[in-house]
Amino acid sequence: MDKLEAEQRESLKKLSSERLRSRLVALGFDEDLVFSTERADLLNMMAQHLLTPKLVAPEPTPVAPAEEIRLRELAIKELEIKLTAEREQRQADKEKLTAQLADEKEKRKVEYDKWKAELDLRKAEVKLNQKRSDKDIELRKMEINRACERDKLHDEHEGSLISQTKRYGDMLKRVLPNMPSDPAELVSWWDNCEHI
Repeated sequence: MDKLEAEQRESLKKLSSERLRSRLVALGFDEDLVFSTERADLLNMMAQHLLTPKLVAPEPTPVAPAEEIRLRELAIKELEIKLTAEREQRQADKEKLTAQLADEKEKRKVEYDKWKAELDLRKAEVKLNQKRSDKDIELRKMEINRACERDKLHDEHEGSLISQTKRYGDMLKRVLPNMPSDPAELVSWWDNCEHI
């Protein structure tokens, strides 16, 4: 440990025991030996490795028997089947979502068309009502003008000498008693007319 540079010593001391153990195991040291060793010995083992790195050859893996190869091939086939099923499921979900979006778009279009038709109908009703009200106003103006003309004619007629004479004659008919046909009653009739 003393042979290492100061920076390397400091960086080793900062490492936790677990970190040291995992690095030593990764370098190829025996796992049982590494986990049964104290921290100081672990530091020395790591320093020794840094000073003279040993190439620890990994243990050769035994050749898998035919049964194990067949199991792995089956696992790969299952995985491929699973991936294919997932891909098909995603594709089906995508198609379903596309169909739903198309349906919603169609519904919105139908609702928009319905709303637009109602709006056009309301505009037409407003125009029709406006025309009707304009016609009603014209008719009322014409009626008022006719009534004014009729009143003027009536006033002119009432102001004429002939209509005044007729009116006064009608009033006198109701007020004065009828003239008797007998000359003897004429004197009393004249008395009655004077007292009225």
